[in-house]
Amino acid sequence: MQNNSRSPIEEAIEEIQEQWEERTDSFDKVFKSIMKCAEYRHYTTVAEQASCADNTAKKHLDRLVDMGIVDRNEELKMATYRRSRAYIEWWIAQRVASDHSVSEIVAQIEELEEKQVELEVDLDEMDLTPNTIYMLESISLVSEQLEAVTEWRHTEQRIRYHQLAYQISRFDGHFMPRMETNTLPKLSDVPE
Repeated sequence: MQNNSRSPIEEAIEEIQEQWEERTDSFDKVFKSIMKCAEYRHYTTVAEQASCADNTAKKHLDRLVDMGIVDRNEELKMATYRRSRAYIEWWIAQRVASDHSVSEIVAQIEELEEKQVELEVDLDEMDLTPNTIYMLESISLVSEQLEAVTEWRHTEQRIRYHQLAYQISRFDGHFMPRMETNTLPKLSDVPE
């Protein structure tokens, strides 16, 4: 008689873990692949990048759509997907909210808004019409103007992330405050 030191439960747990690893492996690859996609991609392209079957990629992408992590283009007959900008923005705001207090977030918003005003003053002094930018004599001037516009856009984005973080921090992880008590009037108080 063979003495097996492992119980059936331990064997079952090991098999379950192996099956989970097999499933999450393709899910993980699909997730990593779609997170690189800012533009819509057909699910077969994502499957190719994730080294998995087309139907597996589509199944995982649809699951990510249900989770709000990925957007599906509903206008086309073909199933195309991209990472959700709203999810990325929420994730960044969540990180800011967890790393900073409400007062620190408010101070950062004020600082970023001051920087934005300074950048807007600088941009107002530049002629940013496309023909003028590319007609400049120096490539360094073109680069300088394009960098100024990029910095302004990044500052604008950071303000938005910090404003979302403020809402998350201020309202206990929700975008709207919870109602502490029922604010509806009692039936006895409603005039007839």
